[in-house]
Amino acid sequence: MMKLIDISSKINWKFICVVFIIAVLAGGGVWWFGKTQEKRLIQEIQQLAESQITVHTSTPTSSINTSGWQTYRNEEYGFEVRYPDDFVSEEYPPGLRSGEEFGIKFHDQKWTTGHYPVLTISVIHTDLAPYDWVKAYREPISQVPSGEPAVGHRNLQEILFNGRNAAKVEFISVSDMTSTTIIQGDLERVYRIDAISSGWGDFPQDIYQQILSTFRFVE
Repeated sequence: MMKLIDISSKINWKFICVVFIIAVLAGGGVWWFGKTQEKRLIQEIQQLAESQITVHTSTPTSSINTSGWQTYRNEEYGFEVRYPDDFVSEEYPPGLRSGEEFGIKFHDQKWTTGHYPVLTISVIHTDLAPYDWVKAYREPISQVPSGEPAVGHRNLQEILFNGRNAAKVEFISVSDMTSTTIIQGDLERVYRIDAISSGWGDFPQDIYQQILSTFRFVE
Protein backbone atom coordinates (compact mmCIF):
# COMPACT_ATOMS: atom_id res chain seq x y z
CA MET A 1 0.00 0.00 0.00
CA MET A 2 1.23 3.53 -0.92
CA LYS A 3 2.25 5.58 2.09
CA LEU A 4 0.68 9.05 2.29
CA ILE A 5 3.04 11.88 3.07
CA ASP A 6 1.90 14.64 5.42
CA ILE A 7 2.91 17.70 3.39
CA SER A 8 2.06 20.06 6.22
CA SER A 9 4.82 18.54 8.29
CA LYS A 10 7.32 19.56 5.63
CA ILE A 11 6.36 23.27 5.73
CA ASN A 12 8.16 25.50 8.16
CA TRP A 13 5.22 27.58 9.32
CA LYS A 14 7.36 29.50 11.78
CA PHE A 15 9.61 30.69 8.92
CA ILE A 16 6.61 31.72 6.84
CA CYS A 17 5.17 33.70 9.75
CA VAL A 18 8.48 35.50 10.26
CA VAL A 19 8.69 36.36 6.54
CA PHE A 20 5.09 37.60 6.59
CA ILE A 21 5.72 39.82 9.60
CA ILE A 22 8.86 41.25 8.01
CA ALA A 23 6.94 41.98 4.82
CA VAL A 24 4.19 43.77 6.74
CA LEU A 25 6.70 45.82 8.71
CA ALA A 26 8.64 46.66 5.55
CA GLY A 27 5.47 47.74 3.78
CA GLY A 28 4.48 49.87 6.74
CA GLY A 29 7.93 51.40 6.80
CA VAL A 30 7.74 52.29 3.12
CA TRP A 31 4.29 53.86 3.64
CA TRP A 32 5.49 55.86 6.66
CA PHE A 33 8.60 57.02 4.79
CA GLY A 34 6.48 58.06 1.83
CA LYS A 35 4.08 60.06 4.02
CA THR A 36 7.01 61.70 5.82
CA GLN A 37 8.62 62.70 2.51
CA GLU A 38 5.28 64.00 1.23
CA LYS A 39 4.81 66.15 4.34
CA ARG A 40 8.36 67.47 4.05
CA LEU A 41 7.87 68.29 0.37
CA ILE A 42 4.65 70.19 1.12
CA GLN A 43 6.44 72.20 3.82
CA GLU A 44 9.30 73.04 1.44
CA ILE A 45 6.85 74.20 -1.25
CA GLN A 46 5.03 76.40 1.28
CA GLN A 47 8.31 77.89 2.50
CA LEU A 48 9.39 78.56 -1.09
CA ALA A 49 6.08 80.26 -1.88
CA GLU A 50 6.32 82.42 1.24
CA SER A 51 9.87 83.40 0.33
CA GLN A 52 8.60 84.83 -2.97
CA ILE A 53 6.28 87.31 -1.24
CA THR A 54 7.99 90.54 -0.28
CA VAL A 55 6.52 92.59 2.53
CA HIS A 56 6.51 96.32 1.85
CA THR A 57 5.84 98.71 4.71
CA SER A 58 5.51 102.47 4.73
CA THR A 59 8.92 102.96 6.33
CA PRO A 60 10.89 105.58 4.36
CA THR A 61 13.57 104.01 2.16
CA SER A 62 16.02 106.91 1.97
CA SER A 63 17.27 109.91 3.91
CA ILE A 64 15.26 112.44 1.87
CA ASN A 65 13.84 115.15 4.09
CA THR A 66 10.05 115.00 3.72
CA SER A 67 9.16 117.54 6.42
CA GLY A 68 8.18 120.18 3.85
CA TRP A 69 6.33 117.86 1.50
CA GLN A 70 2.78 118.53 0.38
CA THR A 71 -0.10 116.12 1.00
CA TYR A 72 -2.64 115.08 -1.58
CA ARG A 73 -5.82 113.52 -0.15
CA ASN A 74 -8.74 112.10 -2.11
CA GLU A 75 -11.86 111.43 -0.07
CA GLU A 76 -13.83 109.91 -2.94
CA TYR A 77 -11.31 107.16 -3.64
CA GLY A 78 -10.04 106.92 -0.09
CA PHE A 79 -6.28 107.52 -0.23
CA GLU A 80 -3.64 110.08 0.47
CA VAL A 81 0.00 110.50 -0.52
CA ARG A 82 2.76 113.02 0.08
CA TYR A 83 5.01 114.51 -2.59
CA PRO A 84 7.94 116.98 -2.79
CA ASP A 85 7.23 120.68 -2.29
CA ASP A 86 8.75 121.50 -5.70
CA PHE A 87 6.37 119.08 -7.44
CA VAL A 88 2.95 119.90 -8.86
CA SER A 89 -0.10 117.65 -9.00
CA GLU A 90 -2.66 117.53 -11.78
CA GLU A 91 -5.67 115.28 -12.24
CA TYR A 92 -6.16 113.95 -15.76
CA PRO A 93 -9.27 112.54 -17.50
CA PRO A 94 -9.67 108.80 -16.74
CA GLY A 95 -9.78 106.20 -19.46
CA LEU A 96 -6.09 106.00 -20.36
CA ARG A 97 -6.15 102.37 -19.19
CA SER A 98 -8.99 99.87 -19.35
CA GLY A 99 -11.26 100.26 -16.32
CA GLU A 100 -9.57 103.44 -15.11
CA GLU A 101 -11.89 105.54 -12.92
CA PHE A 102 -9.49 108.22 -11.74
CA GLY A 103 -6.00 109.47 -12.49
CA ILE A 104 -3.57 112.05 -11.10
CA LYS A 105 0.03 112.85 -11.96
CA PHE A 106 2.88 114.41 -9.98
CA HIS A 107 5.99 115.91 -11.54
CA ASP A 108 8.77 118.40 -10.99
CA GLN A 109 7.48 121.92 -11.58
CA LYS A 110 10.29 122.58 -14.04
CA TRP A 111 8.46 120.39 -16.55
CA THR A 112 5.57 122.16 -18.26
CA THR A 113 5.20 120.54 -21.66
CA GLY A 114 6.40 117.46 -23.47
CA HIS A 115 6.93 113.82 -22.57
CA TYR A 116 8.66 114.40 -19.23
CA PRO A 117 9.25 112.00 -16.27
CA VAL A 118 6.16 111.74 -14.09
CA LEU A 119 4.58 109.77 -11.27
CA THR A 120 0.95 108.79 -11.73
CA ILE A 121 -1.66 107.22 -9.47
CA SER A 122 -4.65 105.65 -11.15
CA VAL A 123 -7.68 103.89 -9.69
CA ILE A 124 -8.80 100.95 -11.80
CA HIS A 125 -12.05 99.02 -11.51
CA THR A 126 -11.42 95.28 -11.79
CA ASP A 127 -12.35 92.04 -10.06
CA LEU A 128 -8.80 90.75 -10.56
CA ALA A 129 -6.09 90.76 -7.91
CA PRO A 130 -3.07 92.99 -8.71
CA TYR A 131 -0.83 90.12 -9.82
CA ASP A 132 -3.52 88.65 -12.08
CA TRP A 133 -4.41 92.10 -13.43
CA VAL A 134 -0.85 92.61 -14.67
CA LYS A 135 -0.86 89.27 -16.49
CA ALA A 136 -4.20 90.09 -18.12
CA TYR A 137 -3.17 93.66 -18.97
CA ARG A 138 0.01 92.99 -20.92
CA GLU A 139 2.18 90.07 -22.07
CA PRO A 140 5.62 89.52 -20.54
CA ILE A 141 8.58 90.64 -22.62
CA SER A 142 9.81 87.04 -22.77
CA GLN A 143 6.83 86.17 -25.03
CA VAL A 144 7.42 88.92 -27.57
CA PRO A 145 8.21 87.35 -30.98
CA SER A 146 11.77 87.73 -32.19
CA GLY A 147 12.32 90.81 -34.33
CA GLU A 148 9.49 92.80 -32.77
CA PRO A 149 9.95 95.68 -30.26
CA ALA A 150 10.52 94.42 -26.72
CA VAL A 151 7.36 95.80 -25.15
CA GLY A 152 5.46 94.29 -22.25
CA HIS A 153 6.17 93.62 -18.60
CA ARG A 154 9.09 92.10 -16.75
CA ASN A 155 10.17 91.30 -13.19
CA LEU A 156 6.60 90.70 -12.04
CA GLN A 157 6.53 89.94 -8.32
CA GLU A 158 3.69 89.36 -5.86
CA ILE A 159 4.15 91.39 -2.67
CA LEU A 160 2.35 92.63 0.40
CA PHE A 161 1.99 96.39 0.78
CA ASN A 162 1.09 97.31 4.36
CA GLY A 163 -0.82 94.06 4.72
CA ARG A 164 -2.62 94.28 1.37
CA ASN A 165 -2.07 92.10 -1.68
CA ALA A 166 -0.01 93.94 -4.26
CA ALA A 167 2.24 93.43 -7.26
CA LYS A 168 5.51 95.01 -8.29
CA VAL A 169 6.45 95.10 -11.98
CA GLU A 170 8.21 97.01 -14.74
CA PHE A 171 6.40 97.96 -17.96
CA ILE A 172 8.45 98.57 -21.09
CA SER A 173 7.12 100.46 -24.11
CA VAL A 174 8.69 101.93 -27.21
CA SER A 175 9.02 105.40 -25.65
CA ASP A 176 9.41 104.84 -21.91
CA MET A 177 9.91 102.50 -18.97
CA THR A 178 7.67 102.38 -15.91
CA SER A 179 8.32 101.12 -12.39
CA THR A 180 4.92 100.12 -11.06
CA THR A 181 3.33 99.06 -7.79
CA ILE A 182 -0.31 97.93 -7.89
CA ILE A 183 -2.16 97.69 -4.58
CA GLN A 184 -5.42 95.91 -3.81
CA GLY A 185 -8.13 98.33 -2.77
CA ASP A 186 -11.77 97.89 -1.82
CA LEU A 187 -14.92 97.71 -3.96
CA GLU A 188 -13.19 95.81 -6.80
CA ARG A 189 -10.49 98.42 -7.26
CA VAL A 190 -6.73 98.36 -7.60
CA TYR A 191 -4.48 101.40 -7.16
CA ARG A 192 -1.67 101.64 -9.68
CA ILE A 193 1.32 103.85 -8.83
CA ASP A 194 3.73 104.44 -11.73
CA ALA A 195 7.10 106.14 -11.93
CA ILE A 196 7.41 106.80 -15.65
CA SER A 197 10.80 107.51 -17.19
CA SER A 198 10.98 108.92 -20.70
CA GLY A 199 13.48 110.06 -23.28
CA TRP A 200 13.64 113.34 -21.39
CA GLY A 201 15.01 111.66 -18.28
CA ASP A 202 14.37 109.09 -15.59
CA PHE A 203 11.99 109.63 -12.73
CA PRO A 204 14.25 109.51 -9.61
CA GLN A 205 13.84 106.11 -8.01
CA ASP A 206 14.65 107.37 -4.53
CA ILE A 207 11.83 109.94 -4.75
CA TYR A 208 9.50 107.29 -6.19
CA GLN A 209 10.19 104.97 -3.28
CA GLN A 210 9.76 107.80 -0.79
CA ILE A 211 6.44 108.87 -2.28
CA LEU A 212 5.34 105.24 -2.38
CA SER A 213 6.17 104.87 1.30
CA THR A 214 3.71 107.70 2.16
CA PHE A 215 0.78 106.22 0.25
CA ARG A 216 -2.01 105.06 2.54
CA PHE A 217 -5.72 104.37 2.49
CA VAL A 218 -8.02 106.64 4.47
CA GLU A 219 -11.60 106.31 5.68
